[in-house]
Amino acid sequence: MRRGILILLCVMWSSCYLCFSQNESAHGSALQQTIFNLDEELSQEALEELLENPLRINFSSLSAFEAFPLFTRFMAASLYDYISKSGPVISYYELASVPGFDRDIVDFLAPFIDLSVRRRVTLKSLPGAISQGRSQLLIRGSIHAGRQDGYKPISKEELEKSPNSRYIGPPGRVYGQYKYEIPGLIKLSLISEKDPGEHWGDYFGYSLQTENLGIIERVAIGDFTARFGQGLVLWNAPSLFSSSSTNLLKYEYGITSYSSTDENRAFRGIGLSSEGRMGRLSLLLSARNIDARVVEDGFTSILTTGLHNTRATMERRRNLGFNSIGANYSFAFSKLKVGVTLAGYSYSHPYAGRDSSQIERQSAFGNIGGNAGLDLFAHLGDFRLFGEVASDLTLNPALIAGFVWRKSYSLDLSFAIRYYSDNYFSPLGGAIKRGGNLRGEMGADLIANYRGKGGLSARGWFYYTRGMKFPKCGAELISPVGGQFEILVRADAREERYSLRLQTEWGRGRQISLSVRGEGNISEVKGSNEFGWMVFAETVAKLPSGFADASARIAIFNTPSWSNRIYAYERDILYGFSAPAHYGRGFRYYLNIHLKCFKWMDVWFKGSLWRYTDREYTGEGPSRMEGPSLAELKAEMRFRF
Repeated sequence: MRRGILILLCVMWSSCYLCFSQNESAHGSALQQTIFNLDEELSQEALEELLENPLRINFSSLSAFEAFPLFTRFMAASLYDYISKSGPVISYYELASVPGFDRDIVDFLAPFIDLSVRRRVTLKSLPGAISQGRSQLLIRGSIHAGRQDGYKPISKEELEKSPNSRYIGPPGRVYGQYKYEIPGLIKLSLISEKDPGEHWGDYFGYSLQTENLGIIERVAIGDFTARFGQGLVLWNAPSLFSSSSTNLLKYEYGITSYSSTDENRAFRGIGLSSEGRMGRLSLLLSARNIDARVVEDGFTSILTTGLHNTRATMERRRNLGFNSIGANYSFAFSKLKVGVTLAGYSYSHPYAGRDSSQIERQSAFGNIGGNAGLDLFAHLGDFRLFGEVASDLTLNPALIAGFVWRKSYSLDLSFAIRYYSDNYFSPLGGAIKRGGNLRGEMGADLIANYRGKGGLSARGWFYYTRGMKFPKCGAELISPVGGQFEILVRADAREERYSLRLQTEWGRGRQISLSVRGEGNISEVKGSNEFGWMVFAETVAKLPSGFADASARIAIFNTPSWSNRIYAYERDILYGFSAPAHYGRGFRYYLNIHLKCFKWMDVWFKGSLWRYTDREYTGEGPSRMEGPSLAELKAEMRFRF
């Protein structure tokens, strides 16, 4: 499962900084160490985003390299200098020879890097391009052992009294994905997913992306995302920001195809980009239905869970039309990039909820709305300056600005401020935020990082948002001890919660490795302090032949309140994600196995078990299950041809 595990671990590192020294072997060791330094509360969508849109290193700018969350400063500068002098990288073996990279690092990063080059295809070269096409078929399923209340028999009379107490479809989650790609030319994706309790075939997504069509740089048809500026106007992809990240700067990817499973996030329509001497122009047009609560007077709220497994959720399924249009124009000089972004949207029903900003917009403009923004990015010596200012139709402003400062390769500093007015409304935006909405927020973030010799690193973070009793702050130290041991110590303080983590690892990269973590926290709950803790031990083993590898963990936890919950990332099936919240008192076990049956076929299995000692049932409502245990089984098959 080596490749699958490393994919997941590298994705998780999207929210963290990859520590390194200028010695390549130390760099590789530090890279592997820091994949365990995770922000486990990131969503699965945010993690999948890097997999769906790999960095095209052969025609990306230095700023794109520096903003890429899996590159260190040294890696970004070294790779950019190599490509500038030697031309495109044509293989992963060549990439491993670039200073700052080696074979282990390239193995980590391969799923997130695209080696394709810009090319134009003629009728004569079309057969050769088609011969380079590759396909992948992925089939995944999961189910809970035991029967939840939502699947138990019920009389017709009881069902009429409680129509949402039972699921409308069979148990288990089933996911299928087919991808076809001609590197640098065509990318096709078809996906289908059934969540637990839903009817079969509840969701179907599709996307087609073509590139290098003369003056048209890229065209995306079907499902796609748009990311421009710093996200105040157009950014409908998940944010990879976390408080412990150094990358406060967002790098815009423009228009890209979308093949994930969030049913309400992506645009559905057409988007295109054209690049010339006068700059880059991107346009998009989207029309789709989304989930919402709709009453006689209009809609009251938009739902984003994507679940349609009860009568109530089926009634709210895709019953609100949402149309949008957008444009971005940007032009760049050697050390300056300026962009202008416009977005407009309309709903099929008027707004009938209690949100004052939407009521104001509704009274002035009816069912339509829009935003406009101006962004910039500049190089100034050791500084990278970035910012965006925006407004909605009712002239409510929003602003974000900051800088990244790096002194050599051992010290860097990242800082950002943001102000989103109370009534700023941007349903298509996705800038850095602490609250649930992109409005009513004013704050600042400051993050410092130091990297010493031999893999030693330290970092600290600080942020404050208006209304907080005191700022959130934290610090972390990673240090090698001897030849095979590494230690991580992390302390974090936020409102009404203090936590401390200690983690050690032995034998990383060997056939057998062992990791142990202990974490505790103190949270204020109803005027009194409660203490929670969690300890786990995990081992990873792999055969020298590469035919099989496995990981297993046992965790013990005692977290009496939800405020004490502790997240811990787990290895999972390929492209899967698991960071369960340890809440209550009990044990958690898991076993994850990968078999590389053939060159074209891989199989993954995972079994996990919760065993609680403080309750006689798990879950609530239809998901309730009798007994103190909850087991889940997962399986996945991947075919490549």
